[in-house]
Order: sequence, then C-alpha cells, then structure tokens
Amino acid sequence: MRIARFALAAALTLTAAPALAAVHLSLSGVVTYGTDNGYDIPGLEAPFGSTPDETNADTGETFGYVVDRPFTLDIVIDTSKGVPETVFYGGDQFSNYLKGLDADNPSHATFTLGDITYAFGDPTDTYGTGILEKYRTTDSGEGLFAAVETFRGRPPMDGLFTTLYADLSVNIFVPPGTFQTWEFGEPLTLSQMALGFGNLNLDLQETSGTPDNEVLGRMRSAYLNLRIDSLSLTSDTAPAAVPEPATWAMMILGFAAVGATLRRRQPALV
Repeated sequence: MRIARFALAAALTLTAAPALAAVHLSLSGVVTYGTDNGYDIPGLEAPFGSTPDETNADTGETFGYVVDRPFTLDIVIDTSKGVPETVFYGGDQFSNYLKGLDADNPSHATFTLGDITYAFGDPTDTYGTGILEKYRTTDSGEGLFAAVETFRGRPPMDGLFTTLYADLSVNIFVPPGTFQTWEFGEPLTLSQMALGFGNLNLDLQETSGTPDNEVLGRMRSAYLNLRIDSLSLTSDTAPAAVPEPATWAMMILGFAAVGATLRRRQPALV
C-alpha cells in the first residue's frame, strides 16, 4: 500500500504544470494629437477617415488632424515565441525581455479609433518584429514597454491589394511596488489619466497589376500620439502536459520495483 501511495505521489509530482501561453494587454486612452492624411478620391480617404482641414487642389491630397479622440488597443504576446532574456541589476531591480522577428515575432496588435480597426503583427505578414519588456529599475521606476513593427506586402497575385505598414510602441508606468514578480503573466489592472504614452505610425498603399508588373498607388498615412489611461493585463495558460498511458505504466512499475527492492533488504547488523 505504501509503495502504491509513493508511486502515485511521485507520478503526480512529475506531471507537467500548465505553461504560460499568451499575455493580453488591453489598453484604452485618448489620441492627444495626430495627423491623418489621404486623398479626396473614393477609396483613398485618410486611414482613420478624418475630415480634412486642407486639400491640395492639384493632387487631391488631404491633410487631416486627430485631437482628443478615444481609442482602444489590444496587444497579444505569444510567450511560446521570441527569445526571452532577464537582466537583474541587484536587489529587486530587473528587466525582463521577450523579443522576436518574422515567424518568431511574439506580438500582434489590434487598434480601434472610432469605427475603424486595424490589425497588424500577424505571422502571415511579410515581416514583423515585436517586443515586450517588464522592468523595475532605479532610473526608470516600474513599467511595461511593448512594440510591434510590421509590413503586410502584396502577395504574388493579380488585382488590387492594400499594403500596410505599422509601427506601434507604448510605454506604461506603474506605481512603485506594483510588480511582485518579474514574470510576464502577473495580472494587472490600473486606471488613471496619463498612465502611459505611445505612438502609432500607419501607412497604407494600394497596388494593382500582376506579380510581374506591379503598380504602386498613392501613400496614405497617419501618425498618432497616444495617451494611455487604463490597462488590463491577463494571461492564458496552456493545458498541462499529461503523460501517455504507456508512460504512466512504466513509471508505476519502476516505482514498485524500487519499493520491492527496499523491502527485501535485511536490517544491518550492529
């Protein structure tokens, strides 16, 4: 009976614990100021549809501005990708990074302003880089830094396509003592004005033609300054790895054999 209990306890101890799968940063705030430029041609309006303040009569290019408009931003960090690196500065000071490139890019984002949403950083994009940093240092205090840079180029196809380039970065500051660990998955909810700041640069360009004869259209662009007022950090965990039935059987038999060997041993003579 003791052997069975020992074998069961050891098997449960060796069962893999759930692993962190993804970190979700849900942010909201205000675009304090930004430009939103397009054309007065249907289908080529400014990326975020701003009413133009100026128009070039010769080219049809429009120049719009974004001021005091609310936004939402979701950044998902796939912790199974990228290269982790943790630097300890002594005491409880640390900087924990996760960064990757292209297929190993851990970050993708969804940005919404009004009724217009752009998603970028997907592994199917032509190229991309991403980074997440959690830090506590004497100079910078405590905070999170996240960035996504990506380009969605025209695939080898005929017809119309809109290329996309996005460069996003956010820096979020938290009160001293907020972080209890350097792990990315530590939950966090904060809400206050000017919790952090960020920038988003977005370029759109229409293409047409064939793979052998690609025609590039006019560039439309937006550059936004972001004030972050709320943050919610949650995480997913992957299911625990459970051994196969054959593995269970081998483990239990092995423990039983060890237990039987111990029982057959004679007590040592004094």
